[in-house]
Amino acid sequence: MAEAPPSPESRLSLALTGHRDSNPAFAANREAVLATLAALFDQVESAARESVDGLGRLVPVRLHSLIADGADQAGFDLGQQRGWELVAPLPVGRNLNLAINAHPISVDDAEALLAGGTAPHPECEAGAAAIRTWYGQAQLFELADHDEVLTAQFLESLANPNDRDAAHRAQAGISAQVALAGRVMIEQSDLMIAIWDGRSSNLVGGTGHTIAAALERGVGLVGERMGHRERTARAGLNDSVASHDLTLRTSCCWRTGESRAHSSCPASRRRSCAAPGAGRRRAARG
Repeated sequence: MAEAPPSPESRLSLALTGHRDSNPAFAANREAVLATLAALFDQVESAARESVDGLGRLVPVRLHSLIADGADQAGFDLGQQRGWELVAPLPVGRNLNLAINAHPISVDDAEALLAGGTAPHPECEAGAAAIRTWYGQAQLFELADHDEVLTAQFLESLANPNDRDAAHRAQAGISAQVALAGRVMIEQSDLMIAIWDGRSSNLVGGTGHTIAAALERGVGLVGERMGHRERTARAGLNDSVASHDLTLRTSCCWRTGESRAHSSCPASRRRSCAAPGAGRRRAARG
């Protein structure tokens, strides 16, 4: 008698976006926000288990983030504690990403990091070391198509700190790549959690912009007040994940300030993000 085929495996893919440590609202509420994020991760994992009960085997959650300082790295730490798979879509190649996100204060810092070395400034090197740690723990997908141009613009802005045009060119190019990485993250995830101060949404590639991109994708958005996150998350997430068998693209967002509830986008605004154009991309495990 032929053996029955093995039970199918199911995996929940989760995206995380949020503010950096330098954001005043995030810094002021960091402890409370991360405690809530940990509880929400537990609720998501529990809901995923319930949704596949008896229908197959649930493999560890796959968590996506861009691993900037702040919410991204804190979320990776919580995910690693739970044995989740970590995936980082990088807006640029790994060395350029490291140089940008370590916040160099001089060209010497940036050039050292771009060459794979150690930044002379201790604070910059500490930021780089944190990112390198996650490079070694996560699967990386590098959107390195425009690294040559972006590197030149980035170094020019550091060499000429009073040149607003140089700063604008560098910021515009990098932000466009961050937005692209955010789109990749959204496309690869079933569920998105955003930590947002509820204020800024016009910075391309920023937290508010990423939330807007998710909404344009037709994703639902749940707003939560600081004191009511657990109740809202439980009512919204468990029902959604279970009823859509882990395929619903839902965005769950709490704001570190006052928040309001958002419904799904009208049908007229829904559209799928186009697949990123072909180009030189490198997939690697750190």
